[in-house]
Amino acid sequence: MGHEHLQCSLYEECKDCIVKFWIRQIFVTAVALVVMAVCGLAAFLWSFDPNSYKNALQVLVQQRLDRQLTIQGDLKVVFFPDIAIQARQVSLSERASQEVFASVEDLRATIAILPLLNNHLVIEEISLGGLKAQVQRSQLGNFLFEDLLGWGQPPAPVTQAGDIGLLMDDISIDIAEIVIKKSEFTVLDASRKATWKLQDASLEFGRITKGEPFKAELNARIQHAGSQAQAKLSAQAVLNIDLTSRELSAKNINASFKGDLPENFLFDEVLKKVDLSVTSAAIRIEPAAGRLRLDRFVLRTKGQRDGASFEYSVDAPLLDISNTFALAEGLTSRIRMDGSTAIDARIVLDGLQGNRHKLLFERSSLDLAIKREARVLKVALSSPLEIEPFSNALTMKKLQGEVQTIQAPVAKTLLTVPVNGSLALTFDSRKDASLPLHIVGQADNLPFATLLAGLGVESILDGNAAIDFRVRLASGPFPLLKQSPMGTIQLRLKNASLAGIDLGAGLDTLRSIAVTDKSSKSFVPDRSKHTLFGTAEFDLRLDGNVAHVTRLKMLAPEWTINQGAPGKINLQNGTMDMAVLLHLLGPQSLTTKRVTIQVRSLMVPLRLSGPISHPDVEIQWAALDRDPIGRALKDKLISPPVELRNMANPSNQGTHKK
Repeated sequence: MGHEHLQCSLYEECKDCIVKFWIRQIFVTAVALVVMAVCGLAAFLWSFDPNSYKNALQVLVQQRLDRQLTIQGDLKVVFFPDIAIQARQVSLSERASQEVFASVEDLRATIAILPLLNNHLVIEEISLGGLKAQVQRSQLGNFLFEDLLGWGQPPAPVTQAGDIGLLMDDISIDIAEIVIKKSEFTVLDASRKATWKLQDASLEFGRITKGEPFKAELNARIQHAGSQAQAKLSAQAVLNIDLTSRELSAKNINASFKGDLPENFLFDEVLKKVDLSVTSAAIRIEPAAGRLRLDRFVLRTKGQRDGASFEYSVDAPLLDISNTFALAEGLTSRIRMDGSTAIDARIVLDGLQGNRHKLLFERSSLDLAIKREARVLKVALSSPLEIEPFSNALTMKKLQGEVQTIQAPVAKTLLTVPVNGSLALTFDSRKDASLPLHIVGQADNLPFATLLAGLGVESILDGNAAIDFRVRLASGPFPLLKQSPMGTIQLRLKNASLAGIDLGAGLDTLRSIAVTDKSSKSFVPDRSKHTLFGTAEFDLRLDGNVAHVTRLKMLAPEWTINQGAPGKINLQNGTMDMAVLLHLLGPQSLTTKRVTIQVRSLMVPLRLSGPISHPDVEIQWAALDRDPIGRALKDKLISPPVELRNMANPSNQGTHKK
């Protein structure tokens, strides 16, 4: 028994020794491996030079984006306690060009290490200092950086989603903060000429996680390169961007612009002290569905134009359009401008149907008031409205309403003209923004003189107008647009009237012109007199500020008026220089003291010159000298009338009374 007990005791002791030995060996081996790993890692980190990867990174960017990446400063990487990356003097070129698109003085990014073990990329901070970017528009109107966002390309398949930006299916991304300070953005036109500059710009983005909304804020000073107009720009919103489907949604949008606005398509002068604000509960853009949705969109702006105040507003409680549907609620817009010509206009659109290719508004209305001195022109029009955005076409098939002229301040109605017509406009879709803009339009059964009065032009012609025009405007700022119209205008008037002269009085009207002309005084039309014409036809050719009359024909029961040369209207200063031929259609007689001349065929050349609203009228005597009847008529027209001779010779008056 004792011997067996001794053997068991020795066995247990040997077993304990063997276990302790292997534990010691494993521990030593593990420590050695850890030491070796730490030493290897330390050696790697000690010898790691991130600058050696510059060339590889530049080649990758060149191959993937066709842009040149330049890192002039040192590239630094720190691995503890987090991965910190720092680069200085980094620039990226335009696509397939040596021109610089963007540059950064100092770029910093911090990445947490531990979340990477769980395929979770957590970027603690991205900071860019001294960012400068040049945003250029091409001649087609699009921005040249759209390739970086994947715009203009079909959405990538789900299997390729990892190739778009930072969104990767196997790694979740969480960016705690992006801060961009002391930045400058320059907007360039197609010739790389600066148009706008955003200076001292700061952008801040809140936590960005895949599929989750994030806050964004922009503050900058904005300056127009041409007019030196300056303003402060700020904007805040909660954004949600899906780079795979390229969908964008924004909530709680609040933007403001305070400063000066340069000349634009609507105004040819700088707008001063502009205070503009835009708010919206939500905006959503879905390119694949062609959808745009605005919820509670409000735009308000006020400022000064030529020292007078103006206000403009837009309200869209709901606007939702897509490839398959369109709906809206009470879209309204209003503009008010003070000054020598005060304007108050309000447009309402309602009952939207159709889709984004054809927008059909059941109701559209325009209420317009234009005040000049003591006269107020009021326009109230309504019609169903059809808009084709991609064809740039607008049609109002049933334009109805009335136009009133009111005497202020007693509010006395001087004239009321009903309107029952139609209007159609087409703007060509310019693929090249540097090419001219073509506008084609037709209007029917509109009051011509009232229409021109709304444009600030007092017309001696009136009637129910049918207008067909084709106009080409050069590209460029508004002052250039006004000086560059080219094209044709066809005007047809029914039930036309010519104010200032009564041709129904026959040759006595010509005598009054002749007497005034001989006394070296211009004939001044009397606006209380009118000549009625059944129809009046005008064809005009626009050449900049000058409209050339290529065809003129006015028909009255006893007279016709045709075009002569020259026929020009200066659109800039509102003057005319036009030769017309006055034809006598029926028998007329001119009675003097001894002779009565019966005239059955007569053509009298007249010249109209001066302001369009009250031109001077002169008889062209040289043309009458070419015709025997013309010479005889000239002799009789320039002789003093009986009344004037009696006033000059009192003795004749006494004889006449007896």
